Amino acid sequence: MTSAALAVAINAVHRSSRAVPFVLITAVFIYTTLTNMFERPEGSKIAALFIIAIVATSLISRALRSTELRNLGVRPDERASQFIEEVTRGRTIRIVANRPGTDRCRNTSSN
Repeated sequence: MTSAALAVAINAVHRSSRAVPFVLITAVFIYTTLTNMFERPEGSKIAALFIIAIVATSLISRALRSTELRNLGVRPDERASQFIEEVTRGRTIRIVANRPGTDRCRNTSSN
């Protein structure tokens, strides 16, 4: 409720000159929130644990997803198959996943 009151107060300050009531209500909510946090810190501790759990879960999920490949395979058309066969002459080639528009997989060897 405090964050919602703060958002409304900020919006009222930017949009009109009659922002005083909204700022006063926000001040009351902030005072009530701070008083409640100091008198009963259990709620803040539980909220902090939930926030830590959500952030940790998000970071772990993001780290795991960043290593996933979204493609299960590559099927070159006939022309691409001919080109690959001519260039490799039967040798194995390695295909590296690359985000379009980046130059990370530029061939820097001087063959």
